[in-house]
Amino acid sequence: VGFRALPGGYRYLASGYPSFFNIQGQTSDAYFWTSTQSSLDATRAGSVHISGSAPAVDFVANSPKSHGYSVRRVEDATP
Repeated sequence: VGFRALPGGYRYLASGYPSFFNIQGQTSDAYFWTSTQSSLDATRAGSVHISGSAPAVDFVANSPKSHGYSVRRVEDATP
């Protein structure tokens, strides 16, 4: 059992204009949304950052939903 993640890049709004990073694979990090809703407000949610340069996985509880992260489908394996 394991988990593999490829860097998918991310998007965020800077000064009202979308900024794109890692579209051409310029970084080794991966960002994913979680199903966790933020306790602050409905414009934020949980996310996971997986570092490709260090053995680290970080959970961020209050990422702005205006950021563009990857979505990963997870389901139980059929026996």
